[in-house]
Amino acid sequence: MKKRKSDTSVVSRFFFLSLSILSLCIAGTASSQGNEELIPQISRGDIQFYVDCAGFKSFEDHTVAYEEIYLSVVGNQLTFVEEEGTIRAVAEVHVVLRDVRGSRVKTEHWKLGCEVDNFEEAQKKIFLFDVFGFMMKPGEYSLEVKVKDAYSGKEGSNTLKLEIPPYKGDKLMLSELQLAAKIEPDTSRHKFVKNGRRITPNPMRVYGINWPMLYFYAEIYNLSLDSDQPSTYTTQYAILDEEGSVVKEYPAKELHKPGASSIVMSGLNVITLPRGFYTFQVSVRDNDTQQAVVAQRSFQILKPASPEDAEEMSSEFTPEVAERSLDIIKYLASKDEQNTYKDLNLEGKRKFLEDFWKRRDPTPDTPKNEFQEEHFRRFSETNRLFTSSNREGWKTDFGRTFIVYGKPDDVERHVHEVDVKPFEIWYYYSVEGGIQFVFGDLDGFGNYTLIHSTARNEVNDPDYMRWLQHSPR
Repeated sequence: MKKRKSDTSVVSRFFFLSLSILSLCIAGTASSQGNEELIPQISRGDIQFYVDCAGFKSFEDHTVAYEEIYLSVVGNQLTFVEEEGTIRAVAEVHVVLRDVRGSRVKTEHWKLGCEVDNFEEAQKKIFLFDVFGFMMKPGEYSLEVKVKDAYSGKEGSNTLKLEIPPYKGDKLMLSELQLAAKIEPDTSRHKFVKNGRRITPNPMRVYGINWPMLYFYAEIYNLSLDSDQPSTYTTQYAILDEEGSVVKEYPAKELHKPGASSIVMSGLNVITLPRGFYTFQVSVRDNDTQQAVVAQRSFQILKPASPEDAEEMSSEFTPEVAERSLDIIKYLASKDEQNTYKDLNLEGKRKFLEDFWKRRDPTPDTPKNEFQEEHFRRFSETNRLFTSSNREGWKTDFGRTFIVYGKPDDVERHVHEVDVKPFEIWYYYSVEGGIQFVFGDLDGFGNYTLIHSTARNEVNDPDYMRWLQHSPR
């Protein structure tokens, strides 16, 4: 688990430019009358921005917790100016942390900026993301954030109530959930990186047509390690509606304990949910002590309610969405189609995807595209099941097979055979008259590779067992 400093200073603070831009498109604001407490609210004033937070345990000083704060500023409302051949905007961020009595605990300020290639790009709806944090004692606080346009003088303000729990004792505990716009492998020391993953925050907690994947991250503390037998814990995810009823529940997953602490991290496809407000729930149970904990986080699904809304959301198709869309269609599109897509401009890519899915719609006379929804479901399930510490699930041989052929009808797992490396055989009884796929853990690190299949146009090696024999010592 990543160590955190035990002072009270802002953990990460610097002026960052174009590398800090991430485009996330939504229609409308994140708030809705009568639901003010469900998700973070947009700021007051002339500059619109969102603030969210998530708390984690400090591993150096157990008397404090690490509270991470996430900020997103709507970029195209800032004033872009050209200086020395560079078109840039700069936002000045001022933060005041107060305790329950209203006394100042900390004051910080820094600059957040971005650069664009031309003024047309500056008019697009983009969001600038930032993350900073404090080491804080348990209790209630108020965080006041002001963002000011450095060139125009316009500003906005937002206030966030913080409740810092104590992470003491030896009972099973969960951190708060961080909902994210994207999670990807990264071993750098970037401020967005935790435990080998770059976690781009989504302070709005809004998902929908252009951003169908709900990514999340949390940390588990105080797993029991007293048993002489291999110890496991179980995780399960669920989505609840505004009344608290479960609308979607994902299969429980039993995992081996890596130590007294672990992480919960994945991405789920939420594109099939109707527009509205929801709660995402993570449950963890220690199978040795039977202790269980639950963490929840609210979010919103925004979808076009009218043709005008659909047109607006389509017009906000962004470079980030375009890049992720290529990942999603990779196993469906031909090499020529992929190369064509890469050469198109942003509008061309949006039109390409529209035609791509339309051609595959089994019921074009209905508003629902069943093929597209099933493909998104498989992509999401693949990342949930097969993502490892160094690779997203869709990039693995398990993931590609699952996306292309679906869930197997039957699976044979051979894990503890003498002198044979672990391997699995997946069976599909209704595809091509019955096919199978054989995956082997050739390097001994759980990275299963496809070594044989009876499906057309797949690797075929009837003598695949030779790859699974342990080399003589």
